[in-house]
Amino acid sequence: MTRPLTGVRVADFSWVGVGPLGTKHLADAGAEVIRIESTTRPDTLRRAGPFPDSVEGLERSAHYYNLNTSKLGLTLNLNRPKARDLARQIVAVSDVVVESFTTRVMTNWQLAYDDLRQTRPDVIMLSASMEGRTGPHKDYLGFGTALQSTAGITWMTGWPDRGPLSPGTAYTNWVVPHYVAFAVLTALEYHRRTGQGQWIDLSQLEAGIHALECALLDYDVNGRSWSRAGNALLEGDRPRAVPHGAYRCRGEDRWVTIAVLSDDDWQALVRAMGRPKWAIEPALGTLEGRIARAESVEQGLEQWTGSQEAEEVMHTLQRAGIAAGVVQNQRDVADDPQLRHRGHSHIVDHPDMGPQLYDGPSYRLSKSPSRLGPVPVFSQHNDYVMRELLGLTEDEYVACWEDGVFE
Repeated sequence: MTRPLTGVRVADFSWVGVGPLGTKHLADAGAEVIRIESTTRPDTLRRAGPFPDSVEGLERSAHYYNLNTSKLGLTLNLNRPKARDLARQIVAVSDVVVESFTTRVMTNWQLAYDDLRQTRPDVIMLSASMEGRTGPHKDYLGFGTALQSTAGITWMTGWPDRGPLSPGTAYTNWVVPHYVAFAVLTALEYHRRTGQGQWIDLSQLEAGIHALECALLDYDVNGRSWSRAGNALLEGDRPRAVPHGAYRCRGEDRWVTIAVLSDDDWQALVRAMGRPKWAIEPALGTLEGRIARAESVEQGLEQWTGSQEAEEVMHTLQRAGIAAGVVQNQRDVADDPQLRHRGHSHIVDHPDMGPQLYDGPSYRLSKSPSRLGPVPVFSQHNDYVMRELLGLTEDEYVACWEDGVFE
């Protein structure tokens, strides 16, 4: 089947997480995404694990390649004038340009939007900087780990008697890329209707704040401010469900989450546990009674879960109609039967690491499904881009290599 973005070309100057994951959505959907890097300053994620077989290397980061499937790999040392000239030529034959640097970088390279419009007047350009290109914070540096604190996410993660705790990953890095991809899609549709390009100034901070819509609406409508509540489900300052949390199971660092959302759920849980003496106390039949005895309820429940495998607890409770799920590690995710059934993961070959499992998109289009292509290594498609797309002669191409243009 023809993929929805077949025929669209993207010059991808972005790096690390947000930009590359945003353009991955486009690449997996059929766009020809040219990933532009430099060996003189490799992408930060190329040094980030995990590394297959624990062998480190710039061409062996599973994290990096998981965000760059289906793309073409091109190296250009943009500190060299000839490389910047070639970059402008690439833009001339591209529909979209994506970058995620700080405000000064593309300007210093003379590759800012006003510069690129001289090359292609109808170009679509998206800049995904930390806090946008205007305002007092426009020059702030950082990564998603800092951005989620600025957005207010870490204020609400952690335990109520302790300080803010950053989530285990940079949460905004997995929210903002969807805005990158969607903004490009809307710009492409606008171009289709009008023939005009545009510059999209995307603030990662503003996009990341959308992950807090429930908290923002609760404050705006009800005047309630959210703070840290651990694993509790609150309505204002009052628990809305007890028990509601993560409970230790048999094995090393194995846990299951359980949410008892009603008194009927509680009775179903009691039956699933075999009606232990502590659980059949009449006072626990109501939410108020469980709130008053929350600590003993949590201890009793974990005594039951701790004697079983996490998967066993999950299946037992799900059959009883109770919301429960294993706290999955990476191996669990790779082997998850539901994700396998939906075809979420794809095996893609790599010239150094061999066949590896990569994430597909979280959505499925029935008439034009996404399909993952190979992941590029440094300079892999220099020949195609320079000679076929730009028409460099053999002498020009060799001279660029010799002059360090393709570093």
